[in-house]
Parts: sequence; structure tokens; C-alpha cells
Amino acid sequence: MIRLLPLLLLAACVTAPPSPPAPATQLPPAVAARVPLDLTPGAVRVVDGCYRYTLNDTEIGVFDETGNPICL
Repeated sequence: MIRLLPLLLLAACVTAPPSPPAPATQLPPAVAARVPLDLTPGAVRVVDGCYRYTLNDTEIGVFDETGNPICL
């Protein structure tokens, strides 16, 4: 039993992997105006606090008219 103690202590340090970003259910008007019209609100995600969507396997940020990312 004592041999297993280090393994038990190490197992306590393991954390769960981060969850995938949640889809945005309601888009702010500024975001909705900047994404393709055929995207559903669920296709837009918040990643690291900023709005992003995936198109043709490419993750694309949502930017305002001055080129700044739109973030929360």
C-alpha cells in the first residue's frame, strides 16, 4: 500500500482537460453584422474572450470596422 501512495498523490494533481468553447446563443448586433449571413448564432464561439467562427476548417476572428477584434 505504501508503494502506491506516490501514485495516489500524483493522481490528485491531474486536472481535467479544458472544455471546448461554448457557442454564443445570442449575438450582439456588432458581431451579427460582421459574420457571414448563412452562419447560425450557434456557429459563432467565444474563444479567449473574443468572437470567432469556423468556415471551411479555418477559424476566423470577428473584427469591427476598424480591424479590432470584437471581444466581450
